[in-house]
Parts: sequence; C-alpha cells; structure tokens
Amino acid sequence: MTVGKRGGRSQALLATAVLPAVTALTVAVLAVATNVGTEVLPAWDWLRTPWLVWSAVGVLTAVAATLAVAQAHRPGGGPPSDPAAEIASRQSSARRGRTEGMSVGELTEADALALEVHRAVLTDGDEDLPLLPRYVERPFDHDVRESLRRCRARGGVIMLIGESSTGKTRACWEAMRAVLPDWRVWHPLAPERPEALVSAIEAGTIAPRTVIWLNEAQLYLGRPGVGERVASELQQLIGAQPGGPVIVLGSMWPNFWNSLTDAETKDHPAARALLQGSAVPVPSTFHDADMRRLRLADPPDPRLGLADRSADGRITQFLAGAPQLLDRYRNAGEVARAVLWAAVDLQRLTGTVHLPAAFLRAAASGYLTASAWDQTADDWFETATDELCRPARGVPGPLTARKPAPGGAGAPTPAYRLADVLAEAGRSERSRRCPPGTFWKAAAESLNDADQLLQLARAATVRGRYHRAYQLSAAAAWRGSTAALEAMAWMRLISGDAATARRLGTKAVARGDSGARIVLALACDAAGDEHAAAEVARQAIRDADDPAALLALARRRRDRGLAEQAAALLLDLPPGSAGMAVSRVIESMRRSGSFPPGSEFVVNVRYGDQAAPYSAPNGPRIARAMDPPQRDGSGPEASAPTATDSSATDPLDRDTVYDLVRRRDHARVDELMERMGRMDVAVGWWYQQMGDLDRARRWFVTAIDRGEQNAMPALIHLIRSRGEHQQARQLEVFGLDDEGRVSRSW
Repeated sequence: MTVGKRGGRSQALLATAVLPAVTALTVAVLAVATNVGTEVLPAWDWLRTPWLVWSAVGVLTAVAATLAVAQAHRPGGGPPSDPAAEIASRQSSARRGRTEGMSVGELTEADALALEVHRAVLTDGDEDLPLLPRYVERPFDHDVRESLRRCRARGGVIMLIGESSTGKTRACWEAMRAVLPDWRVWHPLAPERPEALVSAIEAGTIAPRTVIWLNEAQLYLGRPGVGERVASELQQLIGAQPGGPVIVLGSMWPNFWNSLTDAETKDHPAARALLQGSAVPVPSTFHDADMRRLRLADPPDPRLGLADRSADGRITQFLAGAPQLLDRYRNAGEVARAVLWAAVDLQRLTGTVHLPAAFLRAAASGYLTASAWDQTADDWFETATDELCRPARGVPGPLTARKPAPGGAGAPTPAYRLADVLAEAGRSERSRRCPPGTFWKAAAESLNDADQLLQLARAATVRGRYHRAYQLSAAAAWRGSTAALEAMAWMRLISGDAATARRLGTKAVARGDSGARIVLALACDAAGDEHAAAEVARQAIRDADDPAALLALARRRRDRGLAEQAAALLLDLPPGSAGMAVSRVIESMRRSGSFPPGSEFVVNVRYGDQAAPYSAPNGPRIARAMDPPQRDGSGPEASAPTATDSSATDPLDRDTVYDLVRRRDHARVDELMERMGRMDVAVGWWYQQMGDLDRARRWFVTAIDRGEQNAMPALIHLIRSRGEHQQARQLEVFGLDDEGRVSRSW
C-alpha cells in the first residue's frame, strides 16, 4: 500500500507528539503489573486503578487521531529523498529473495552516499561534475586492496583506522569496487545496526561472497549488551564459511579501536579476537607525493583544486566540509550550541549516533545560562534544529534529521545525527565537563534503551552524581534491566537503607541475576536477618558454585567481631568445591585461627572477571558494600591513593609531570595532561603530598567531572585528611549534586 504525503506527515506528527506518551503510559502499566516496585515508580500508584488507566489511554488515542487528521490536511510537500533510505529499500527488496545486499558491480555513485561516504563540498559552477570528486590513491590504498585480495579466497576482517573525515569510507568504496566487482555488499542498518546483523546471520540470509559493510564499526561491536554477540557471530560466520567466503570491511576512529582492542582490560574479548590483525591505518593528511598526484589528476577536478589551495594537506577533511562545519559549530548561537553540546555529551557517553529529539529538547536548557533561557522563544528548539540541519555548499549541516527507511517497521522515534567531525571535536572540548542535571534527567525520561540508560548510570556514578545514577538505574529497571535492579540495591545498601536493598536484591535474583545474591545476602544481614543472609549465600554455592556471596558475608561478620560465625560459614564449603582460591582462604583460616584480612579478595572473586554495576569508583563504595556504612560516619577510612594508581600515564612522562608539579608549573602540567587526554589522579596526590590541598582538591574535582575512575576515592581521602569526617562520609555515600557540591541525602 502506498502512503501519500499527507498520510506520511500525519504519521510523523503522531510519532513526534503522541506515541511517546502512549508508550510511556503502556510501559508504566506493565511496570506496575509486573511489580517492578514502588521503589522504581512510587508516583504511579494511580495506575493500579483500572478505570483511570484506560480513560487516560482513551484520551491519548483520541488526541492522536485528531492531530493526525489535522496534520493530514495541512499543505506542503513530502520529505526529501534520502540515499540511506533508498538503499535500505533496495536491500529490503533483495531480502524477499532471502539474500542480503546488492551486487557491487551494479552500484552507482549515489550508492556511495548511502554507504556513508561523505558528500563533497560544492564549488561555484560544479553542477555538472560527478557526484564524487576524482579519487587520488595514497599508499594505504595499496594495503587495503591487497588485504581484500588475500581475503577473497578465505574471508576475513579489514578495518580502516583513522580520524574523522580522513577518507576511510571512500577508500573502502574504491577498493571494493576495484577488487570485488562480482561480489555482493550489505550494509546492516534497520531496525538497528547490530540487531540487523545478528538477525541476518541467524536467518542465514548472508550469501557467500558478500562484503559486510561496517562503516563506524564501533556502532556494531561496541554497543553494550549486544556488541560482543555481534563479534562472536561474525567470528563464527567467517570461520565456518558456509558455501564460500565472507569479508567484513569497515572503519572506525582510533579511540574506539583502542577501546575495543585494549589487551590490558577484560572488556570486549570477542571484539578483540575478531579485530586482531585487521587494522589498516589511514593518515590524516596528504603527503608531498600524494599532493603531486592530486595536482596531476586528469581531467582536473575544481573541488580538488580548491582543497589544494585551502586545506594545507587535509584534503579529505576539506572535501567533507569539515572546516565549514567547525566554523558553524564555533560560531553557533547560544541555543544552537546548547543543542549541539547535549548531542555531543550523549554520543560521547553512550556511543549512540541516533540522538532523540525529545532528549535534545529536554536536555539543552541546562547548557544555557538562566538569563539566556529566559530569553528563548516558544519555538526555540525548532528554530535551532532547522538552523543546524541546513546544508551549506552541498554538505549536510551539523545535525541531520533521521528519516525512516521505506518498508521499515513502524515510525521511528524522531532523532538527529551529529556530523562526525563535530562529534570528534566536541568529544575533546567537552571531555573535562560533567553534563548538567538536565542531561541526566532528560536521559532517564526520554531514552528507551535499557543498556544505554545503564551505561549513562555508570557514567554518572564515576562522575560522583550518585543521585542521577540511581534515577537512571530506576529508568533502566523500569525498562526491564535486571542489572539495574542489582545496582539500585547496592546504592541503597551503601546509603544504609537495608530494607529497600533487600527488596531490590530479591527481585533481581528472582529475575535470574545470580550475581545479585551478594548484595541480597549483605542486605539481609544488615537488616538483622542473619539466617536468611546465610541461606542466600549457601544457595549461590548450590546453584552456581559461586562463593562470592558467602565470602562477602563472612568478611562482614568477621569485621563485626563474629569470628565463629565467619568460620562456620566458610567451613560449610568442602575444600576445593568452589575453586582453589576458596581452599586457600579456608586453609589459611584453619592455620591462623581467624579469617584472614584482605577485602580485595572478595572484590576480585566477584568483580575481577565481570565488572559489577557501578564498581567504577572501586575504592570505598565497594568496600562499604562489604561492610554497610553506619549513619554516624564510623568505619574504616578510604586508603590513600598512590602514584602507582596512574595506570594510563606514560611511564616516560611521569617523571616530567612530577618535576613540573614540584616546580609548581601548573600551566605546563595542565597542558601535558590535556595532550595525554586525561586528568591523572596521581598528580592531585602529588599536590596533596606537597601540602597544596586546595589545588589538590580542585584537581580531583576536575578529574571526577572528566570521569577518572579513582578520583572520587582520592577526594574522599583528602577531605578526611583535613579532619572533615562528616563531609567525607556524606560524599562517600551520597556523592555530588548537579553543581559539583557535596550532595545531601536523596
């Protein structure tokens, strides 16, 4: 069935204005019906009254129909054509024959744009030129094509690594057409990139001799909750080669590559294995020999000539419109800049490229001063997004509105995409800044992806915004995340609310989160139900041979002076039944007559291989979870940070940094840290050792805002060292408020 222009506009309005409200209400009904709990939605008790619920649904549905009809009769044209939508439609047609993708030999230049090759900047009088500028090969192009030739027989992965707008995607396009003209190419896009890829692999619709096109591969491999599955499925597909080889051809920025392939972490093991040996570096500039080839291009292309005169070797960036986009970013008005900053922060903290309009509208106000916000017009958001989406010289604007692919399932949530070059520039500019309160609040209320919400909750935690982390966790739990329930239980336990922690932990365990037995056992014990606590810990052994809950409980009882109870708990374990580590603990206890110290053992058993939700601060918060805090602030103090906490500082630079700190050359210290891309916590510790406590405190606060994991424990220790125990206790339990001050209870 064909949908006319008016019907398309009414559907768009329905998606924009009404469907989110109906969806939110429906989810709320389900949340109450499935008993997520009053801890998550305490203000929605009215949903338990059926006539109120269905009356509200009826009103919203009637409003939706009225608005749709009204919109359908408004004059105006339909949406402009979109290359990505067109290629998705063609792929959809191919899928009816159960084969993904299209023939490489049949691709046109328009398909290059659909495969996300950047549209080139326009020059005066170039309307008759080809859509793509003439391609100038560089030395790395030879490496790409040789890699494709090697993979043509046996399959494999080729990943181009370079900064934004350096020509990665165009190089993939040229190499694929030159080496594999008789293959197929498939760009997984809808309904979401990683889900589309996994579904096709499972359905067996990827034919042999297909190039799987993973432009911005981090969107497939780095997405929480699904990225590792994508990597595993691709490994299996390439290794099995059912009927013939398959090649994964993609690109990503260096920071994403480093994150996915870092052997020093235990994150992304499947992605790391998939990507091993696949990198082809792409330089950011054209070298002298490249420039000579560019100038000898025949026939000449005026766009290349303009880039030669204007770009100082950064040819591909100029052609992609990077200078114009950066100028528009730097010169944007206050309101437009606020929208861009909200977009930058969401993309840098979650990795998502689809930035919901509802989120941007709700978050942007916090990036404005009070006086600037008071002066905004009623249509401020529409005015700002219209300005930001306006193309210039043929290049899309800083934002691009997301359009649905023809034949897609339902109307997508209205969203925008941020230009790559601005995502990269904004990531650097915003790296030292913690997003405002409206950012976290808008995310909790506007985002529907539980994994993204949980990711943001972790980002809020490491930045000390514990109340925002709890709010985001509640939103993720509302949307079905069991891990979020466990995280909420930890935070309640740390704050001293053992009863609520127990309820949340019970729900998490009931939903299949066996790891939540640790917090459940400790919550039961803190609530005074020692028998239930021990039974929870023993059940973890019986069900999963997991000693972590029992060890945590034994440690807590030992620290409370209940050594016999601690020993009894451990002696319930047959030596070796839960692994060599437990056997060593038991034998050590038997020899010494007491449970050995070392709380880090408990943390490593549970969290060494699987990071616990919100274990980012690592120091006192997890330690406090093993020994729930007392409201009078008593308990062991956080240990002091040391210079060895600086795991990311280049050892060759550490002596240089220390010498600058000792000489109080603060400007040089800041410059070096900025170049290294982080705020090393050890620098603040050095300031503290030298007696410059005010500067140390400012350093730690800035490091917290930047998201440095060890900065919060360092700040707590500094405050305690100054004798401000109550404030340190308050900070440890409740974190910072939106303005960066020590938070009150929440």
